[in-house]
Amino acid sequence: MDGWREITNVDGHKVEIVAKDVTPPAGLLKLFFLNLRGYKQNEFEEFHYKIVIAAMDKGEAINSAKQTAFFQHTGFPGANAHIDDKYGVDVDDVYEIADILPAQVKQKYRILVCSAKEDSAYDDDIHLGYFKLSAFNKNCRSLHTSKLNFSSLIPPARSL
Repeated sequence: MDGWREITNVDGHKVEIVAKDVTPPAGLLKLFFLNLRGYKQNEFEEFHYKIVIAAMDKGEAINSAKQTAFFQHTGFPGANAHIDDKYGVDVDDVYEIADILPAQVKQKYRILVCSAKEDSAYDDDIHLGYFKLSAFNKNCRSLHTSKLNFSSLIPPARSL
């Protein structure tokens, strides 16, 4: 694995994992993960930018992604920037993060995206490098003994 992030804040909203029986507030935002792709003229490369967005629905998430500097500045006539391979699951659609969680997790927990307090508007740490999943799983268990073990949410690798 090349990187990971424990998501606690998205777009100035607090993200919490709560028991399934907790009643969500009306107008609850959802989390979306998008893999943006784009091109730069005279460079033989497809560039990627991964983003987590808090939005009411898929359409709003896509519109927000199209407002990013990456989407605006990677592309030119004949090679437009595009949203592709959402979650690495399907190349033709956008999925809500809750949709790709394992069934046993969805039975016990839900994701709440709440309005953030002024003092909680911060960026989560992004951990980059080469991480062996076996070491990552071990570290998550020791770091999150009182929380949901997020490593259990990682879907198994799929062969192409």
